[in-house]
Amino acid sequence: MPRASGPRVSRDWERSAIMLAMSTRRLPAQIGDLPPIGRPANGALLELGVTTLAQVGAMGERALLARHGIGPKAVRLLREALEAAGIELAA
Repeated sequence: MPRASGPRVSRDWERSAIMLAMSTRRLPAQIGDLPPIGRPANGALLELGVTTLAQVGAMGERALLARHGIGPKAVRLLREALEAAGIELAA
């Protein structure tokens, strides 16, 4: 039977699906200069390619909270680390 034609699935979506299917045990407990915020939050940041406090600071709190895996506690820990490093969280 021929396959139904339709929009092709983007590679980004495929990569996201693979990341979500992975166990968080395979993710590092800590990334770069980020504080330990938990593996689900680390996975969400890695999916975006974010590995430094400066990159987190450029994102802003709303963008962080919009990501699956990053909750209020992770944002609080990130905000505290940003303040200690003298980096402001984007609006």
